[in-house]
Amino acid sequence: LCETSYPNVPKILILERASRILEKVRISGGGRCNVTNEESDPRVFAQHYPRGEKELIGPLTRFGSVEMKQWLKDRGVAWKTERDGRVFPVSDTSQTIIQCIQQQLLRYNVQVRLLCCVTGIERDNDGHFRIHIGGGKHQATISSRYVLVSTGSNRLAYRWIASLGHVQDSSSSFLCPSLFTFCIDDIRIQGLSGITVQDVCLKISSASFRNHVQRGPLLITHWGLSGPAVLKLSAWGARTLAENNYKAQLSIDWLPSIPIDEIRSILTDTKHTWKTKQVTTTCPFRDKNGRQFLAKELWRNIVVHTLKTEDNAAMKKMWKDISKAQIAALSTALKSSIFEIRGKGIFKEEFVTCGGIGRKHVHFETMESKWIPGLYFAGEILDIDGLTGGFNLQAAWTTGYICGRSIAKRLGMHHRANDDIDGKAFTGQRSEKGNDE
Repeated sequence: LCETSYPNVPKILILERASRILEKVRISGGGRCNVTNEESDPRVFAQHYPRGEKELIGPLTRFGSVEMKQWLKDRGVAWKTERDGRVFPVSDTSQTIIQCIQQQLLRYNVQVRLLCCVTGIERDNDGHFRIHIGGGKHQATISSRYVLVSTGSNRLAYRWIASLGHVQDSSSSFLCPSLFTFCIDDIRIQGLSGITVQDVCLKISSASFRNHVQRGPLLITHWGLSGPAVLKLSAWGARTLAENNYKAQLSIDWLPSIPIDEIRSILTDTKHTWKTKQVTTTCPFRDKNGRQFLAKELWRNIVVHTLKTEDNAAMKKMWKDISKAQIAALSTALKSSIFEIRGKGIFKEEFVTCGGIGRKHVHFETMESKWIPGLYFAGEILDIDGLTGGFNLQAAWTTGYICGRSIAKRLGMHHRANDDIDGKAFTGQRSEKGNDE
């Protein structure tokens, strides 16, 4: 037992391979720490997880975004919600969240060993775990009643877990990136880096990609395509894209709010009203404030590529000279431009892994292994990954909280767990339900 201001608080030891803790928190949200999302309904919140939606509904009911924001508030961290629903500390720096967590570690005398490499885990006949760390002269063994593994996508951890006898599925143990950008080399987007289209609909147009359709903003980059719509599509199609070596056809609907018949009608009307204007310089698709839906450079490239005339004739073509067949071709291009995905890029310094410990082998009421009593999992090591917007960090907070409460209960600390070990009433259930767990 460690010496804290509270008796009977168990000794907690964190073994960290890196030179500092909470590195993913540090880089989250571009260094601002997108700590969670404003969505308060656990069922709606869970819909943002391509893998783990069903299993996370219960845990998110116990400790979701509402509880996380309250946890921060109780510890003096002010937070704010941005227009897109992302929640950040008011300070706009991840260091605020890191310092808050570090203060809790100090308060309860939690020990942290940095640059500590775990080489294996064994389990004694009495149920205690023996954790082997270091190597050579620096090798040591630590004994513990409970082990919580939250090693993210570190592949070494799966060896330890397998050696203990925890059963793994071949599908969930297949690790691959999620939340990545698309590498596309196409003349239609060359030289357009930095241009954003606020609303597009993306679809992987391949028979093996079922229901992989996403809508939202799109960003053209010097290597291809990025933005929320691309990141969401990459998450939902992570496994299929990996299995196809990140080669696929991408269909882009540049005007998802306008049916193709209406697009054809608008183009036909424009042919008669803007007779002497050049097609490449006058995009007829505008919002109610008169702003073009598509940047002029993008519209020009789509027109030139679609009309496919020689000697730069398309650049000078007037609306009165555009044929019925060309109007039909341009309508199709605006609703379904086909691009070849030739690889994946990265999403800043952040990364999320698809795959992990199979969900069906974990008790989500406790986050304990169904095969190895006393072995718990939290965070990205589980076959759970979310979209951008604070969902991945919330999954880490949620599963970590469930683990902590479960172990506390096993240690006979149930009442202290209910009080959040600091005197603040916190039952683990939504306050409006009025019933302690």
